[in-house]
Amino acid sequence: MIASGIILSELRTNAHLTKEKIMTNKITGVDGPITGWLDGHTYLIGLMAYPIRHSMSPTMHNNAFAKLGLNYAYLCFEIGNDKLEGAVNAIRTLDMRGSNVSMPNKKEVIKYLDKLSPASKMCDAVNTIVNDNGVLTGYTTDGIGFVQALKDEGIEIRIKL
Repeated sequence: MIASGIILSELRTNAHLTKEKIMTNKITGVDGPITGWLDGHTYLIGLMAYPIRHSMSPTMHNNAFAKLGLNYAYLCFEIGNDKLEGAVNAIRTLDMRGSNVSMPNKKEVIKYLDKLSPASKMCDAVNTIVNDNGVLTGYTTDGIGFVQALKDEGIEIRIKL
């Protein structure tokens, strides 16, 4: 399952890419990142965390972008709290489409963003930053991805209030 909030954001703006189309287009036979599609129109998406060099996220996301025909490149940036403000400013400066955020930055990043989704406000955490023309909005997609994975397996969730 593709859980990136940035991919989900792009789906909202690219109506021809439906959830059903993505879920049925499995990536097979790929041992590493697909390369060769980068050009002057490629948007950069990052993952900011420390440590992060072990992550398989670039392989997963770059293959998904290629499969969906999105002209994006996904890279990891080893960023701890001490470099976080500069890294978030770089999202604007470099006109990056956004970034995923992992530990230890999920809470600390909030003070550098322009807006937060209701879920991020409630959780006091951000794992996805989307850059819309210089306005950085923080989202948390962990819960959405978890609940969707359960639904995909036929597991219903009942909330008691």
